[in-house]
Amino acid sequence: FENPLVRAVVSPIQPLSRKSCETFSALHFPSPAGATGATIDLVATLARQGKVKVEEFKRQVKIPEPKSGDSVPVTLFGIHPLDAGDYTFTVTLSSPDTDEFAATRVRFEVPPAPKSAAFIRGTLLARVVSEGVRIRTDQEEQPGLDDILDDNESFEPLVVHHTSAADSLLAAWTACAGTKRVPEGAVVTRRVTTEDGGSVHELEPIPFEPEGENMLCQVHLDRVAGDTLVPGEYLFEVAVSSSSTGDNLAVQSVPLRVD
Repeated sequence: FENPLVRAVVSPIQPLSRKSCETFSALHFPSPAGATGATIDLVATLARQGKVKVEEFKRQVKIPEPKSGDSVPVTLFGIHPLDAGDYTFTVTLSSPDTDEFAATRVRFEVPPAPKSAAFIRGTLLARVVSEGVRIRTDQEEQPGLDDILDDNESFEPLVVHHTSAADSLLAAWTACAGTKRVPEGAVVTRRVTTEDGGSVHELEPIPFEPEGENMLCQVHLDRVAGDTLVPGEYLFEVAVSSSSTGDNLAVQSVPLRVD
């Protein structure tokens, strides 16, 4: 049933209220496109634990003809609102011209937003892919990606947070204020550390300036150039810190392996 070449990632990325959140989903697979491109039938189902109703999404996706005529990596992605809860996301890909199909399934949680001074959602890691195809399924603008990726670049979500030293790394995160009072003078720091906390690479701190109506949040996308990190085991850390005391108001670390 499952195809290891088809990878799905789903993660809550931006709270809309205490009990709902914009949720990022991505599907990455090698295109069967040849000299004339390809068309793929996509069927996605979303089931929430404890609910009988299952949401289903169907779409026919046309893969652009690759310049080389060979298979290219394809990433389908979108952002959709979901209520807090536990979910199962199942995707099936098939060709209208053949009997071939592939499928994958992922389970994930959308947690309620806490009432702490600050908290972080994400962090989503991906590697930059050259000569790839990226297709946004919700038809919204993608200013973050368009600003940070070249026209011929796409991205591959890191399901197991494993990449190579030569690859450029993307990290998407959201820092939020848990109340309407935003901590004054706070900054968001991002760094790559060793497993024991030693800093290996630091990005320039940015002011913590969340915005919004129901929830105050700040969405950001970082890029770490290829060959910045040598092979090893790391943590990618995002923290909201007080600029006066240096104390962390919120911190999140995700593992990263570089070969």
